[in-house]
Amino acid sequence: MTKKEVNETLRELAEYTRLQTELTAQIDALKDKVKEFMTTENITELTGGCGEKVYWSEIVSRRLDTQLLKKQEAEIYEHYLKDSVSKPFKFYC
Repeated sequence: MTKKEVNETLRELAEYTRLQTELTAQIDALKDKVKEFMTTENITELTGGCGEKVYWSEIVSRRLDTQLLKKQEAEIYEHYLKDSVSKPFKFYC
């Protein structure tokens, strides 16, 4: 890929990223409207006229408090640690 092609690709990526931001805001606003309706109606499931389905309810999960474990049982914490490798692609415009 040439430098010119890379620049064009980055310009296109920036354009789509801006569109994604706008669409995300619109989607979030629509979700908020549906959540408001579901809260008012006191329902956790909803089916739309074209077969769309929404499930919105509280889910409780249990997670290990790694900070507390590290503080109170450092040896056990260190024993069960494992490396995690990632290679994030970060783009800013």
